Amino acid sequence: MDVSGIGQVPGLVEVDMKSWGITLRFSVAVVLCVLPNAVTWSQPGPNGRPAQVRTVQGNWVPVASIAGFVGPLMETCGVTTLSLAVINDDRVIYKGTFGPRASSSGAAVEPLTVFRAASLSKPVFAYLVMKLVDRNLLDLDTPLFRYLPKPVFTYPGYEDLRYDRRYELITARRVLSHQTGFPNWRWQNPTQRLDIQFFPGKKFGYSGEGYQYLQFVVEQKLGKGLAQIAREEVFLPLGMTQTSFHLEGRFEGHIAADLSRAPEFLKRKMRTEASAAGSLLTTAADYGRFVTAVLNGEGLSPKSAKEMLRPQVRITSRRLLGPQAAETSENTIGLSWCLGWGRFETGLGDAIFHVGQESGCENYVVVFLREKVGMVILSAGEGREAILPKLVARVIGDGYSPFHWIGE
Repeated sequence: MDVSGIGQVPGLVEVDMKSWGITLRFSVAVVLCVLPNAVTWSQPGPNGRPAQVRTVQGNWVPVASIAGFVGPLMETCGVTTLSLAVINDDRVIYKGTFGPRASSSGAAVEPLTVFRAASLSKPVFAYLVMKLVDRNLLDLDTPLFRYLPKPVFTYPGYEDLRYDRRYELITARRVLSHQTGFPNWRWQNPTQRLDIQFFPGKKFGYSGEGYQYLQFVVEQKLGKGLAQIAREEVFLPLGMTQTSFHLEGRFEGHIAADLSRAPEFLKRKMRTEASAAGSLLTTAADYGRFVTAVLNGEGLSPKSAKEMLRPQVRITSRRLLGPQAAETSENTIGLSWCLGWGRFETGLGDAIFHVGQESGCENYVVVFLREKVGMVILSAGEGREAILPKLVARVIGDGYSPFHWIGE
């Protein structure tokens, strides 16, 4: 869910449910400001020294200094609520939440406050798929239509594929590495139809539709919904107690978004429908726990853990999304896509990353594999100015993430 247009005076709030293809607007009066509210936790330093986080370059940033620059940065960038987690050496070493929740009460955030993760949902779903591969419930290279008891074009939402047999080339591997040929979302097409825009496997083309298709196949195969499958396969085993693919009742007073005046049908949809492409609700601490599992290969066979982070397709497009996504860059940008993760090259070794941006939220995760340094950022607010590049640079020394390609 996206809530934008929130300001300090009554106004028009736009709720943009990109993951469900819904956009609506309604009037709501709220008062939000960046308050000096913060809840932080960090691993103590050795021998009684002040707690610090290690940067990619091996320098040290005192934990006490983080809150000092985060508050002003949030105000400058139009971020009302922020949650951070820093990973050093395969574990979460720092967690912090800042600002009020985006609610009419302006109550302070707390460790239980959940954020809309948007497309940070995709790496979690990829990890889930790899667990199913390990159990021989799925194969990365078997065409997905073979898992369905009926032709794919006979199912609601996939009728458009009837006359394009190229759907038979779409596999789990091509979905997770964005090589399906599907558009990002069908509603972005002038025809509003689900079409295949290039031969599956030919190149990279970011697609939420691909993830939705694989989700549909997984749900048909297992006879359960994504929210239940993810809870059983990922969240419970990893101890991610504040994470779900749909809005659970226990979250409604602890979410970094104002749902008090959202239409009931919208809240009902959020409670009942899950999207592998973008409906995840989580905390930075929980997502940091997930990242450490990925780094450690926890819950996966060594083969699957390695395959998930192996580059599957080289990226040559000028941008992730938009018109320039169809243009080829003349210069190599050192980018590739793995299974669920982007990957880029630096002089300090490769890093994996993912972005989660929708109107009203701006999220990012990055992990430098050799140095074992990473960061999770979840934020809510109007987003006047990009906060992600500034945060990763100040906290972990990351001046390498491909924000220009992402569109920051």
